[in-house]
Amino acid sequence: MAATAAGDKGQPIVDLVVVDPDELRREGLATIARRSSRVKVVATSGSVAGLPRLRKSTVAAFAMPDGPWPGPQVLPKVRTFVFSDRFTDAEVLRVLGGGAKGVLRTPCTTVDLEHAAHSIALGRTWIDPMLANRVVAAASRGQRAPGGHGLTSQEQRALVLLPRGLTNREIGEEMGISHETVKTHLRNAFAKIGARNRHHAARIVTERGLDET
Repeated sequence: MAATAAGDKGQPIVDLVVVDPDELRREGLATIARRSSRVKVVATSGSVAGLPRLRKSTVAAFAMPDGPWPGPQVLPKVRTFVFSDRFTDAEVLRVLGGGAKGVLRTPCTTVDLEHAAHSIALGRTWIDPMLANRVVAAASRGQRAPGGHGLTSQEQRALVLLPRGLTNREIGEEMGISHETVKTHLRNAFAKIGARNRHHAARIVTERGLDET
């Protein structure tokens, strides 16, 4: 994570760049970020070409493009997330599938922007809480994880984290969803694999190799 200094309570500060051809929208997000003691705006630009040389630990916020999302190759050395005030489920799935590490709905609060920047700097996927349930439902429709058991991809993702001893909240942070959504995924997964509890489920994951599918 970019740690240019220590913010409140000694927490590291994430370096952030904002890329958006719309100046008003670009500076609006930058203004929100500047209110945080945990995020440092190091550059804003209307295009990638206008950015200075960035450190690998920098997080880049891109406005949702009108056309296809070009993917992380536009800034291959940094983690990116996409922001917009009108995401559709298909757009969210498209940018996440294309390599973005998160999606943030605007206008947003400083706290939401902090959570997004810090989660993404740590290598996690972050989905705006207002979008998460919609996106999980859209991603799960007709998408089953390989390996049988009738698990959806999200149910299996939550399940394979159990052997690490993570709480629902920690699993949610890893997956970029709320702990309540994790609870739902695990309840469904337990029923499908015949698990009595978390410890039993963790053993089933290891014994049946569900974490290898």
